[in-house]
Amino acid sequence: MTWGELLNWAAQLLKKAGVDKPGLEAELLLAETLGIPRLELMLCRRETAKRAGIKKFKKFITLRRRRIPAAYILQNAFFYGLKFSIEKGVLIPRPETELLVEETLKAVHRSSFIVDSKKIKILDVGTGSGAIAVTLAKNLEAARVYGTDVSAKALTVTRKNAISHKVAGRLRLKRGSLLAGLPGKFDIIISNPPYINERDMKRLQPEVNYEPRTALSGGQDGLDFYRKIIPLARERLATKGFLALEIGYDQAGAIEKMLRTRGFERIEIKKDYAGIDRIIIAS
Repeated sequence: MTWGELLNWAAQLLKKAGVDKPGLEAELLLAETLGIPRLELMLCRRETAKRAGIKKFKKFITLRRRRIPAAYILQNAFFYGLKFSIEKGVLIPRPETELLVEETLKAVHRSSFIVDSKKIKILDVGTGSGAIAVTLAKNLEAARVYGTDVSAKALTVTRKNAISHKVAGRLRLKRGSLLAGLPGKFDIIISNPPYINERDMKRLQPEVNYEPRTALSGGQDGLDFYRKIIPLARERLATKGFLALEIGYDQAGAIEKMLRTRGFERIEIKKDYAGIDRIIIAS
């Protein structure tokens, strides 16, 4: 059996299991099996598969057929071009959140925000795997970044990723809720919070059931976190600082109202690539 034949076999099994994009998923798992970039799979499709590799790949496929997320199987995920360690119990970073980072970086370089872009103090609330915090630290070399999370495991994974990407010296982590235990003001407060409402939580794909509920559920209407973070952020932002939040598909109006009630005057709503309101920048 060649690697190409094995790949086709795996894609069919994943399709029958209901996995979204089964061909892509099979390729990702095979690339990890062989220890090569996915784009190089074409070069080895006709090679005879080796026994050890077949055994490893079949194990991956068995786990994926059970709808265990690929990131938990491989213990890694890519975010904003960087590879992050991921463990079960820690939220898997999503492509949508890359837009949160992208819009935050754009805002930093606009003169209307932040007095000195070479000296920025950033807080990532609910840092999870550290994808946001580490990526911002990588792209803003003079920034001091703080991350909070209620999960000790999440902070352990964040620390591991910070070391891997050589930003640990500029990243301070604190276990706790929201801004608890962190002094002073911040130029940027950023978060990808739990924002899925109870109705939608019941409709999620099976893969999501493996992820921590506390990182996904935003209460009955999905807005519980925003009710807490917005007033705190208003008090703790520097004069020209801003708040950057990821939001759910139908939440822009309600969150904008909360922001204006708390004194945020400049509010920008950004759409994702599907045309859905996804990011709010407020100051």
